[in-house]
Amino acid sequence: MQSYEPGLHGTHRSHTLSRRGFLSTLLASAAGSLLAACTGQPSASGSGTSPEDSTAAGQAPAQIAPSPTGAGTCARTPEQTEGPYYIDTGLIRSDITEGRPGLPLQLQLTVLRANGCQPIPNATVEIWHCDASGVYSGYGSAQLEGSPTLGTPSPGGATQPPPGGGTPPPRGGPEAMGAGHMDATNSERFLRGGQLSDANGAVAFQTIYPGWYMGRTTHIHVKVLTNGRELHTGQFYFDDAITDAVYAQPPYNARGQRSTTNSTDGIFRNGGQQSRLTLSRTSNGYTGTMTLVVNG
Repeated sequence: MQSYEPGLHGTHRSHTLSRRGFLSTLLASAAGSLLAACTGQPSASGSGTSPEDSTAAGQAPAQIAPSPTGAGTCARTPEQTEGPYYIDTGLIRSDITEGRPGLPLQLQLTVLRANGCQPIPNATVEIWHCDASGVYSGYGSAQLEGSPTLGTPSPGGATQPPPGGGTPPPRGGPEAMGAGHMDATNSERFLRGGQLSDANGAVAFQTIYPGWYMGRTTHIHVKVLTNGRELHTGQFYFDDAITDAVYAQPPYNARGQRSTTNSTDGIFRNGGQQSRLTLSRTSNGYTGTMTLVVNG
């Protein structure tokens, strides 16, 4: 949330403003009012703290509000690949953990319509992600790490070439390679679920901090639908410094060093910066917030 400086309220000046000074003040005031009307925000003097500057002492960048792109419109959240591990579960639930171990993560999401920047009520917001050991429910060892055609990881996390030679998979995993959907191989559905947005376009999920798997930085998949029509498919990302701190703790530290960070992830490179969650500490984990601006 951006901060704004209050108006200047200095001591009363005894001298009279010149005609030029009066006109300058009048024009500046009019410009500020026009800006506030277009953006829906109070005018500000001076600059706030940048997201990069606010990343300190384990804190994530401040949430970036949707950027107005014109009269009554907001910039859409970048879309990204669905990936091969989506399952249409039909599960409507707020707690998707199913007892999986990991650091608690509360997600607080808001869905806005790009045209008008208004909340979208009754939208289905689905999320899914891997567990602390890098496994998606429904797939297990059928994921990239177990694929004989794409390479397998060593215990230390480095990717080994496929049997018979060849090269390891590129950064970005199967998504970056354009891999299509993979059919589920078991009936597990942990860390998957959906919620219906309220009148303010808000939904909340209780989950865990995701783990990692070969070729991908830490992420959560998201899909937004209304009346069965898909409005948005994307991914959420995390601050690398916070992720490193989380991964130094059990159960994450059992896997060794992760292979990919935001800066080396081929999918993050295309819109990931605008899709980073704003993280804040809780008594036992983190809360992550994000505003999704979608077509509607």
